[in-house]
Amino acid sequence: MCGRFEQSETPRYYADALSVHISERLKMLSDNTPSYNIAPGQRPWMIMLRQGELLFISMNWGYRTPQEGTEKKKPWICARVEKSLTGRYFWHMFSEGRVIIPAADGM
Repeated sequence: MCGRFEQSETPRYYADALSVHISERLKMLSDNTPSYNIAPGQRPWMIMLRQGELLFISMNWGYRTPQEGTEKKKPWICARVEKSLTGRYFWHMFSEGRVIIPAADGM
């Protein structure tokens, strides 16, 4: 199904692969149970660069505007890169930063 993926390794595994220092926050995340069916709306963990430090964070999978959230609309999970660069819906995300989502397509 579109938008579903798996995170079958722990954050510690990816930190070691990226040669990243294991912080106290990462030690808490390192015990996460692998998930083989992450769907839109769930909270997978992601890697983000903030002020020169790689952070392992957890966020909702998908995006919706505050108005769409109030209206309980489903989150957006797919966008063409050319539309995201030129459309008003996604443009602010490029100035606020990006994340890496370690994932495998298990479907």
